This record gives sequence, C-alpha cells and structure tokens, in this order.
Amino acid sequence: MAKAVVVAALVLAALGCVRVGLSAASVTCSIASDDLSTQIESARSYGSDLEVQQSRLSNASHIRTEASNLGMGAPSSTELIVLPPDIVATDENGGLSLAGSISAIANRA
Repeated sequence: MAKAVVVAALVLAALGCVRVGLSAASVTCSIASDDLSTQIESARSYGSDLEVQQSRLSNASHIRTEASNLGMGAPSSTELIVLPPDIVATDENGGLSLAGSISAIANRA
C-alpha cells in the first residue's frame, strides 16, 4: 500500500512537471508570437514609408526640380543612333556560342 502511494505521488509530480513545462512553452510561444507581430507591423509601416518616398521621388516635377538644382536642363536637340545587330550569339544556357557567332557573321556577309 505504501508503494502505491509513493508511485501515485511520483505520477502526480511527473504530471505536474509536464504541465508546468507545457505552460512555460506556451508562454514562450506567446511572447515569440507577440514579438513577430511587432516586427511585422514595423516592416509594414516601413514598407508604406518606402512607397510614399518612392512615389515622391519618381514624381516628374520633383525630378525636374532636382535636376534644375544640379544645373541640368532639357536638351536642345536629340539624335537617334541605330546600331546593327550583335553578331555574338549565346546558347540556351546563356553562354557564348562560337558556332552561333560564326553563323551570324556568315549570314551578315
């Protein structure tokens, strides 16, 4: 009978330890979740600030003003230069292809 009481006490103590451990893990997860939520809110706020800044900086009137402050202005005239097609060929992996380049040279002549 005494052994049964001791075993029962040990089982209750073990269950109590498990419960305390689970409660501690739950609190730790809750704290981590709150921390992540704070980081997400901060990142969203920072993203919104960046969107506003990008919108302001890409505004044409802002660019003209900044260019003027730097002594830049619109060109008086423009020219168009048309370049011939490049004879350097690449393969399907994006590497240079000697055979393709030679073929392009032969087709050009």
